[in-house]
Parts: sequence; structure tokens; C-alpha cells
Amino acid sequence: MECLPALNSSQGLTANPDISGIGVRTAIYTQAILIYLGILLSGCALLFSAIIQAKTFGLSAYHGTVVLYLSWINNTSALTFFMFVVGDQITFWQDERQQWKSGKKRVGIILRRLKSEWNAAGRRIEKQMTVLRKAQDEEYEERKKEDATQSKRYKKRLQMERTKITVWWITRMGDMANAKQPTPPKEENFLYNDWWKNIQWLHGSVSWEQTGALSQEEHDERMRGRTASRLFEFSRYRTLPKYVLGLWLWLTIQDFGMDQECLSSTNLILFNKVIPITSSVLRAGSIGVYVFSAIPLLNIAIWICLILIVPSAITLLVHFVVGKTARTFVSIHTRVFFISAVSTVLVAQILLIIFTERTIKHNHHLLNMGPQGTQEGDWTFGQTLAITLTIIPLIEIAKFLHLKTKTSKWFESWMENTTSQEAKEEKEEELSAEEMTGLPILDKGEVETIVEVGRQA
Repeated sequence: MECLPALNSSQGLTANPDISGIGVRTAIYTQAILIYLGILLSGCALLFSAIIQAKTFGLSAYHGTVVLYLSWINNTSALTFFMFVVGDQITFWQDERQQWKSGKKRVGIILRRLKSEWNAAGRRIEKQMTVLRKAQDEEYEERKKEDATQSKRYKKRLQMERTKITVWWITRMGDMANAKQPTPPKEENFLYNDWWKNIQWLHGSVSWEQTGALSQEEHDERMRGRTASRLFEFSRYRTLPKYVLGLWLWLTIQDFGMDQECLSSTNLILFNKVIPITSSVLRAGSIGVYVFSAIPLLNIAIWICLILIVPSAITLLVHFVVGKTARTFVSIHTRVFFISAVSTVLVAQILLIIFTERTIKHNHHLLNMGPQGTQEGDWTFGQTLAITLTIIPLIEIAKFLHLKTKTSKWFESWMENTTSQEAKEEKEEELSAEEMTGLPILDKGEVETIVEVGRQA
């Protein structure tokens, strides 16, 4: 059966504003681009709502594809979030590496100073030993002449004294080494800490009981890794409904949901190409993508690698253009790579938004626009709630930008200028009134003083 025009009230796609309404789409787009945490629950709720509708009173294949479009936009938002988390962790690792280098430099300075002190002390002790040995040799020669019979016993005694001096010298050097040897505390062992913190951050399995004996910096770092790991797990399980809905829709596209008469007239827009939803190539490719995306860990690794191809190429291009010196490469590499990665994800989000909006516009004539029933443009409770949920994240972002930029300083300066301008205008009004009346303008204290003097008189 052919899908009749939307003017016929009994035919066409059934409107579903809670799934593809402008309010729901605007909320998804805004939260996907600006804040990732706010879109977790709303995106998951949209997927569950679509699955429940498809299982109960029916969901058209057109609205199912719109939900899948919005879910892919949510996934790109997750990539943006984790890039920011990884960028923050890379900055932390660079700080740790810099601390290790400065600590190693301090150890080298201490060792060189100890070496010079040991050499000076050794030369002084060697000089003292030479003087003592010379004096002992002279005394030995004199006593040898006086008493030749005691020469053998005295020579053994002299050898014992020399041995004592040698032992004393070695002991003295050992005491100096023990006194001057730097013993860094455990928290300054940068190699150990760097390895252990990286493991903890990647695993994110530090228990709450273990964090009591940690320093504030270590506590914050481990909690940051724990939070990122938990969000990663939640995001991975949140995408399961998307894979279920995607496989269900494309495996049963000919019998999926309701409004089957409009299936052959429904089209998707991809890269400025109109593709029928019944296309066998589109169906096979979509099934392959969703099957591949349902494989744990492998799907995330491949998508991240695909996203990082463009930033890597841009970074190498900048490296060859700027120069090949190590200092220039280190100073530019991380920043260019991070900005390119985030920009690539944002471009992917914008493309998905364009595909979604063009698909909705292209199929708008298929919607049931009769006077009876719900229409796609109706502002239902679901649309209003979705828009309302974006207000709090927008307020938080505005506060953050207000604190991090010069807006707050500009606002304070503007308030000070306004207050001073108002005070100046009041002063000018008082002076003009005094000139007109010829009488001075009295303040409250002066008026009370005059009244009190009058009472006493």
C-alpha cells in the first residue's frame, strides 16, 4: 500500500513528538555538544522509550532511525568527554615527569656536593696521616738507636697504630657518607608513584576505605580515575539499548513496528545522498556496524582509532611545517593533537545533526497532519521536560565561563563605574539645589544637631 499524502487524516506516519519533536532534538543537541554528564540519563531514557513503544503500541521505522541518529550523537559526546579526561591525565603525567626530572637534578647536585666534600675531607685526613706517620717514623728511628733490643716489639706496636688510624679514617668517611646521603621520602619516589598512579587511574578500583590515609592530591587523583572508570562502564552499558534497537530494526526492517505502508516512501539523508530505508546495501551496512559495535572493548578501540586518524595527520603536518627540533615538537605536539581530536569529534557531531535534521525535513510530508490526533510539532510534556532539563547545565556552564573569563572582572568594573556615576550625579544635584536656594544642603546629622540646640534654647 502506498503512503498517502499527509493531508489525508487517516494515512501517513503517526506523529510522535516525544521521540522526534523539536524540543527533544534541541535538548539532545544542546547537551551532546555542551555537557556529557547531562545527556547520560536523557539519552538512555529516549532509547528505552523507543524500545518500549516498539514493543507495545508500535513505533515506525522512520522514528526508529531518528532515535538511532540521536544515539550516535550521544556516543560522539562520550568521545569528547573521555578526550578531555585523557587530556587532563596527560597533563598530570607531564607534571609528574617534570617533577621527576627536577628531583633527579636535585639528587645530582647533592651527590656532586658530597663528592667534593668527601674529596676535601679525604685530602685533609691523608695529610694528617702523612704527618703522623712521619712523626712515628722519626720516633721509631730515635728509639731504635737508643734501644736496639726493643726495635722488633716497637715495630709491631707502630704497625697496630697505623692500622687503627686507617680504620678510623674509613669509619670517619662512612659516618660522613651516612650523614650527607639524601634519603628522599616515599612520596618523592616519582617513578614508583607515576607507575602506581597510572595503574590506579586506568583501573579506577581504589576502595573508599583505602583513601583515608592518602594525601589530598593522591585522593583527588584516585577519585578522578575512579569516576572516569565508572562513567566509562555506565556509558558502555548505556549503549546496549542502542545496539538492541539497531539490530532489531535493521534485521526486521520489512516488518518493524507500525505504518508499514509508508516504509517504501521513507528515505534517509547521508552526505547529501537520498537513500531509501529499504535499500539492501544500507541494511547490510547498518547490520554490520551494529554487530561490530556490540563487541565489548574492540568497538571502543576501533572508534577511537578512527577518530584519532585526523588529529594524528594534522599533528604530523604541523610538526613538519614548524620544524623537527625536539623542543618545538614537545611544546606543540600535545596541544595540537588535543585540539584536533576534540575538533574532529565536534565536526562528526555537527554532521550527524545535519543528517538528522535533513532526514526529518525530507520525510515531513509523510506525517499525518490531519486535524485529529497528535501532531509532530505539539509541545507535549516530554518535549517540555527535555527542554527544561537543559536549563541547569546551561546555568552551570554560564557560571563556569563567568568565573574563568574576564567577564566577572568586567562586570565588577562596570558596577563600580555605575555606582560612582550615581554618586557623582547625586552630588551634582545637591550642588545645583544649593545654588538655586542660596542655602546649604544639610545632612541628617546636621539637622538633628540644629533641632537639639533649638530644644535647649
